[in-house]
Amino acid sequence: MQFHSKQISDAFIEASSFHKNDVEELHFYVKGIKGASFDAQVGQIRSGIQSYLEEKIFPTSSVNFVRLFTSDYANQDDKLRALSETLVTDFSGCAVSIVQQPPLEGRKLVAWVYAAKDERNGMVHKEVDRENGGFVCRRGDYVHIWNTQLKSANGNPDSACQTQEIFNNFGSFLGGKKLNVKDNCIRTWLFVKDIDFNYSGVVGARTAYFEGINMTKDTHFIASTGIDGRLADPNTNVIMDAYSLGGIRPDQVKHLEAPDHLNPTHEYGVTFERGTAVDFGDRRHIYISGTASIDNRGNVVHDGDVYRQVGRAFENITALLADAAAAPSDIAQMVVYLRDVNDAGTIEQYLDEVYPDIPRVTVLAPVCRPGWLIEIECVAIKDITKPEYGNF
Repeated sequence: MQFHSKQISDAFIEASSFHKNDVEELHFYVKGIKGASFDAQVGQIRSGIQSYLEEKIFPTSSVNFVRLFTSDYANQDDKLRALSETLVTDFSGCAVSIVQQPPLEGRKLVAWVYAAKDERNGMVHKEVDRENGGFVCRRGDYVHIWNTQLKSANGNPDSACQTQEIFNNFGSFLGGKKLNVKDNCIRTWLFVKDIDFNYSGVVGARTAYFEGINMTKDTHFIASTGIDGRLADPNTNVIMDAYSLGGIRPDQVKHLEAPDHLNPTHEYGVTFERGTAVDFGDRRHIYISGTASIDNRGNVVHDGDVYRQVGRAFENITALLADAAAAPSDIAQMVVYLRDVNDAGTIEQYLDEVYPDIPRVTVLAPVCRPGWLIEIECVAIKDITKPEYGNF
């Protein structure tokens, strides 16, 4: 893994890249000028993405996924919609996710961008399904699918009903691609408005859906982050993003454990995997779910002490990575969620000292359990060689 940090014009770039067998993956954050107006930051984000892709000699068609972390969705909605449409056009189709999770860096907008460039075969087949929030990229043996901003349209404000409809529609979408949630969904993000009030409905509906497709503690669940976040629409209490993968065999996927540090989630009533690793012929992708300061009995560790909680969260992440034969040096990007805006300075100092190279964004997003002051998720890429599988 190589790390890069630089300023391009009015944008700040924090990036990582992994290059093997002529295929390079690029995760990077684009951040505008602190204190600039929202309109100015929109322009800085767009030009920053374009300029960095040009510098890295990545074609615009290499962009697969963009998430925009924004500060005030209701007042920024029209401009965010316009930016989303522009990005989809600029990049010949891509998945765009937008969530109100204010960046805690003096900025109103931050973009996380994922791109993949194949130097041997620059052409990939890309499809955009706007109605179902789906983006499909077919490369080699695999079909990569991102669904973004999935939400309920039934008008019922109940979070359980909204979650049920989201999963039902998502399952139908994958079924139309001859895939399914159980075998092909690798990672989800559930953004829940007013999580302290609405999360229990989300948990119950997700569990019921999983049981209906024979996903139980005896089979497996899906790596996931359940976190506070919202759309502009005040009636939308739940939105979901997801990443799915077609063309894989069951033995390419491993669900990660760290029993000395973390217990199975079902023991405290939720249904997600702590992490998931996917093996390709030439690399391993590792998706670590939102991870907090918790022990192997499900208890909050270091109650009320955010500095010690971030240390324990990274200890847990390190243990999960180890189950995939990886380490923190393999982390390509991370998102840090904070419950209290006043903890931002403490956390930024810790990360600058301990993990200065890893591209990151820190956002205001209450965690699903009040005692957890911080939660961290990440993606890692590990160099492996497994000729029995198709290369990435």
